Order: sequence, then structure tokens, then C-alpha cells
Amino acid sequence: MFCLQAMAIVYARCHDEIGNFPDVRFIVSMLERSSDRIERDRLLIFISKLALNRRNVKELIDANCCRVFINLLVLAHLHVTRATVPLQTLTIEAGGDNFRHSQKEFFIFNKQRDKLGPYSFQDIKEMFEEESINAKTQIWAQGMDGWKQLQFIPQLRWTLVATSSPVLNESDIAVLILNTLNTMTDFYPSRDEEGAIIRPLPRIKRLLSDAFCLPHVVQLLLTFDPMIVEKVAILLDKIMEDNPVLPRLYVTGVFFFILMYTGSNLLPIARFLQRSHSVQAFRSEDPTDGRSVLGSILPEAMVYYLVNHGAERFAGTFLGEFDTPEAIWSAEMRRLMIEKIATHIADFTPRLLSNSQSVYQFCPIPAVSYPQLEDELFVNIYYLRHLCDETRFPDWPLEEPVRLLKDILEAWREEVDRKPPSLSWDEAHAALNLTPKPGGYPDNELRHAYFRMAQKYHPDKNPEGREIFEAVNKAYDFLCSKASSRNIGPKPENIKLLLRSQSILFTRCSEVLSPYKYAGYPMLITTIDSETKDDCFNKPVDILPAAVQLAYHTVDCSALNAEEMRRECGVETLQRALARCVDVLGLSSRGSDTPALVCFHVAQCYTVAAQFGPCRERIVELPVIIRDLCRILYFRNLSNVCCEVVRCASALSVDYYLQNHLFLAGIIWHILLFLFNYDYTLEEGGVERSAESNQQEVANQLAKLSIRALSRLAGYHDNNGTATPENATVRKSLNALLTRFVCKQMTNTTVSSMDILKLLNSNTENPYLIWDNETRAELLEYVEKQQADMIKTGECDSSYGSDFVFTVHSTELVIGDVYVRI
Repeated sequence: MFCLQAMAIVYARCHDEIGNFPDVRFIVSMLERSSDRIERDRLLIFISKLALNRRNVKELIDANCCRVFINLLVLAHLHVTRATVPLQTLTIEAGGDNFRHSQKEFFIFNKQRDKLGPYSFQDIKEMFEEESINAKTQIWAQGMDGWKQLQFIPQLRWTLVATSSPVLNESDIAVLILNTLNTMTDFYPSRDEEGAIIRPLPRIKRLLSDAFCLPHVVQLLLTFDPMIVEKVAILLDKIMEDNPVLPRLYVTGVFFFILMYTGSNLLPIARFLQRSHSVQAFRSEDPTDGRSVLGSILPEAMVYYLVNHGAERFAGTFLGEFDTPEAIWSAEMRRLMIEKIATHIADFTPRLLSNSQSVYQFCPIPAVSYPQLEDELFVNIYYLRHLCDETRFPDWPLEEPVRLLKDILEAWREEVDRKPPSLSWDEAHAALNLTPKPGGYPDNELRHAYFRMAQKYHPDKNPEGREIFEAVNKAYDFLCSKASSRNIGPKPENIKLLLRSQSILFTRCSEVLSPYKYAGYPMLITTIDSETKDDCFNKPVDILPAAVQLAYHTVDCSALNAEEMRRECGVETLQRALARCVDVLGLSSRGSDTPALVCFHVAQCYTVAAQFGPCRERIVELPVIIRDLCRILYFRNLSNVCCEVVRCASALSVDYYLQNHLFLAGIIWHILLFLFNYDYTLEEGGVERSAESNQQEVANQLAKLSIRALSRLAGYHDNNGTATPENATVRKSLNALLTRFVCKQMTNTTVSSMDILKLLNSNTENPYLIWDNETRAELLEYVEKQQADMIKTGECDSSYGSDFVFTVHSTELVIGDVYVRI
């Protein structure tokens, strides 16, 4: 033993000078025959040093060292005194601790050649101690390739027959062997220096990925020992690089076992998952799996996170608490996932502890349902509820906007077309060979029924049972998801999220989306129409404002969309929504109420539509639009809505016929009143202000918008240098109501709207203008009366103010617009 120890020390330090060792095969054969624990451990340490030399590695491979190693690796399952890591108790509890040593796995041939059993590992130990069996007794258990003498079964040899005390415990042995295998595989990469795939695959990787070695390497993950799990993940990642076996790796259960690991050293695991999860040749009827074998275990967002952000960031997310548009994950969700997987493979873990050479028989796991995601809508790579939360995530990056828009539209169609499940309650129970009963079955009984049927009809075992197997999967998913008790039909919450997410997309990515025609108008117009006809103001989820807002953002993004909306009768649909909402507006309405929001967004839509001739023509044909817009201006309590309607009136004034419609609808009565709510001291005071917190700032903005609207309505050049058709009728009324001097100021592009508003709200007396509190009061009294008459009766002064004369001006001599007296 000291010689082996000394050789290991010397070779580790001087392997380059010594070169290859000539008796590698003999050392491996000694290890294979050994039944002494000290000798075994010293030989393993020495072989680990021999693996530092490439030529020795070749000799080790030729000497069938891989199989010898595997027979020793399985002993790691017997090391039950290792420390546990956080959450590992979940897997222990789900694994059925009561049955760890009572699983009856072994059969024996007695002296009379009778087959006896099954026996548990504890039974075998007791029989060996009683000498009713011995080292040469023939024994078989699942996972063995035939009957063997007890002394040649690794688990029994090293627990019953072996002598002396070990240098290494079972976990240390596993770590040592895994390190040696990792070293050996490093000498044989899967690609050459130019990156070309090497074929045939290096021999050591072929040996480790064969049907004997690979399952036992994978099952070491169930030891949950941090060092062993990390070394196995690294080794699997190396073995599976460009390995033809990779697509069938899932049948070993590796993805179940590796996700059950409860430690935090996840980077090697994440790298292995990144390489392997999307290339598995599994069958799934669920399109949301995204062709990832992890789709039924992890939330879809976590799978995409691994794909889009790589192993390092995935590992960090998997360990943390995240609540973002791209990842919702927590320790509680990880705990639930581990519980579900542990429950799924619960029949295997106690067997493995009783018979360390057991091999897992794959059975697909039903999709894990996370309560935390029950009300979430995941589209593309985003949770839409979080994406639409612009308070918490105002500038969350949007990848591939065109692709995202297409996916949202597809999700919208699916939501609208949601249909009842294809299975009934009775059919689902029949598929699992169960008799329906009131209240249903507990989850554990459903799981056992599913597992029994799935094992029997899995296509890998029963090629003719594929249809039954798929029916069993559907039935189990149906009963586990409680789909039979869910409400059938579209969810209003989801519809609203889909609408709002599109608005955000058009707002942030308008330049990218502008070349494309929006394909969702048929659904959008239908949604607006149906919500308008329903009692949209008393619904728990207000879809109509979101739908109209989306209509605005689409037309604002592209001229193609404005024309498409017109073709789909969008102008008329918006008019019906506007009329429905204007009817319920009142002096107590708030800007956040559904009717006010709808009016605000409809006005935005018409503001943009006014830029396009065909849309303006359609608005001209619907004068009720103008009347409803003007009615909104009566409600001064809705300042923000009034601002948007005044902007809309400015935009519509580009057309002569629309100018007349606006004028005849009495818009000047509303707009003139806004001019006198202006406070020029706020503008000149130098105080920081915002429309969100200062109502006077809103009033000032509305006054400035109103001056511009009057200029455009009359056909004056405004301060932006744009012109609208000259309208003599409007000009005549404004000359009478605001005086010719003020109207001339409106034509002067060097005079700002603030200057005009300050003039109107001040007292002045000069040769061109007599304006004071008396004239303002007289004008306001007249305008307020006309406004009230128009709202109540739809009629007003037939001259629309063109015959109005200020009392103070009536006694003045005016020559050439000059007050001669002054």
C-alpha cells in the first residue's frame, strides 16, 4: 500500500519527466479484482495520477477502465451520511424515506437452483451474516446484465465481502473518479483546431455514452452532493458535445435529476442545459414547450431566458427572486418544481438506494403548473402584465418588435377563439382507467394511475401504444389543470393586456414598425364595436379605452395604417364609441373615467386621421363626429380631454368643409371661454411646474391650444408657419367678438400666443384697442349664454357673434380701426 501511495506522489510531481507508465493494464486489473478497501482507494488515487499522461489515458481506455470506474461510481448512492444542502429534504420526503431500505430488488439462486425473492438490501445483508448465502451465491437485480456471484456485484462486494477500512468514503471515491474521467476526456476533444467535428466520436466519449455507463453517470445527480453534481454536469457537457447520442439523452432522466439539485453551484448545470435542452428528440403535444425538453418543467419564460441570455445569467436568475417582464421566478417556485419532480420519480429514488445499479425507466412528466403564473399571460419572451406596467418597467428593452407584434396578434386570435377542452370529465377518467367519482381523485391517485398507464404504453416500450400514450397524457394534463372547471371563452384581462402591450410597442418602436401595415384591424374594430354595444362602463375590466388607444397608436405610426383603418370602417366605429361615451359625460366626470378616456383617445385618432384626405372626406360625411367633439368642450372639468379635442379641431381645420362644420357646431363658444382662464403670471413667474400637479398649467396649455385652434379655424397663419383655408365667416365672427386688433395679432407670426393671451386677460386702452374688465365680462356673458343654448337646444345666435358689439365700443368714433377719441 505504501508503494502505491509513494508512486502516486512521485508520478503526480514528475509525470512529464517519467512519461507513460508501462503497466497501466495491470493496475486496472488489480483494481477490478480487488476486494480490499485500502487497496482499492490507493489504486484509484494512483490511476488518477496516471491519467495526467495522454499515453496512459489511451492504455486506461484499452484496459476497460471506464466500466471499472462506473462499477465504483454507483457506490456513491450508499453514502447516506453526507451533509444535506438547503431544500434537499423535499426530495427526501418525496422519495419516501420509509422505503429506502425496504425496496425488494434482489433475486437469488439457492443450492437447489430455485429462484427466490425478491429481497431487500437489508435482507441480503442479514442472510449473508447468517451464512445462508455466501460470496459465490448467484444474484440478480434490475440494472444488471445477467446473474452474477455476490462477490462480483459492486454494491454487495464493497459492503459485505470487502475487508479493511477505507481511505476514502463513497462520495470521495465518486469525486476522484469523476475528476479522472474529466481529465481523460480533455485529451480527446470533439472538434479539431479548426472547429470541424471529429468523426468517429473519440472512443472515451463513446464508451461513457453507451447504454451501460451513461445512465449510472446521470444517476449520480441523485446523490445531491454538491461536488459530485458539479463534476457530473461538467463531464456530461464534455461527453455530449457533438455526440450523436445527445438527442436521446432525455430518456436517462437527466433533466429531472439535474433540476432537482438544491445547491447553488449551478453554472456547470446551466451550461449543460444550454447545450442540450433544445436538441432532445422528445415528443410533445403542447406547442408551448417550444421544442425544449424543459418546457414541461420550467416556466416558458425561464426556457427563453436560458436561450436569450446564456448560462451565466440563467444560473443567477434560477437562484434568485425575479419579478420582471422576462422572468418571474422565486425560491418558492423552485421548491414547488423540486417537489413535483421528486414526486414524479418517487418510485425510483428508494429503489436506487436499495439497489445502486438500478436504471431509471423514463416516463414523461406532466406539465408543472405554478400558482404564481396562473394569471400571467406570456407572449414571445415577455409577461405582458409586467411589460404593461410602465411605472415599474418604463423602458424595458423590446427585442425584435416585428416578431413580438406578430406573436401578440396570434395570441390575441387564440384568446378570442378560445374553445372548450376537447376532453370531457368522463373521457379523461376513462383514458386513465379510472371510474369518475364526485369531487374527483386526489393528485397522488391521479399520478399513480397516469404513471401506470404511461409506463405500459410509452412508445419506447410499446411502439403500438403511441395513440393511447398521447391520450393518457392529455387526460392527465386535463385533470391536473382542472380545465373542466375553468371559465370557457376569452379572458377580458388578457384582451386588455394584449391591447396595451401593442400600444407600448407602437409607442417605443414606431420607426421599426412604420414600414408595415397593421394586420390586427379586423379584430380591433370588432373589439371596439362590441365593447361599445355592451355595457362597457360597468365592467370590471375596461377594454374599450385600451382598444381605442391602440387605434390611435397604429394610425400615428404609419400612413398605411390610417388608410387601412378607413377601409375597415374604423372612422365610423370610432364615431359610435365617441357618441356612446359623450352621452354619459357629466360635470362630475373625471379624466380617469372610462368615457373620458375613450373620448380622449378618439380625439387623438381623428387628429392623426385629419392628415389624410380620404379620412377627412369620411369625417365630412359624418357631421355627428364634429357635434360630439364640440359637446365634450362643455365639460371644463375634463381639462386634459378638452386639450386633446382642441388639438383635434386644429387638425381638422385643414379642410374648408370641416371648418364650417366646426363653426356651425358652435366650437367658438367653447374655445373662447378657455382663453380667459389664462394666467400670464404663471408663465412669467419662473416657477417650476408640471401639468400633473398644477391645474393652472393645464388651463394655460388649453388657452394656448385654443388660440391656435381659432387661428386655424379662421385661416390665419399660426406661429408654426402653417396655413389653413381662409374662412370669411369665421373671421367675421372673431373680428366682432375679439376685436379686429386682436385678430390682426393672430395673423402676425411674430406675435406669440402667450402675448395675445396676456393682452386678452389685461386691461388696456390705446388707439387700437379698448379692453378692460367690463368688455371681458360682457363678452363672457354673451358667449356663456350661446354655449348653454347650443348644449341645451342645439341652436344659438344665428349670426354666430358677427353682429355682436361691445357697449363701450358703440359710442366710440372709429376710423381705419383707430379710436379717434384716444
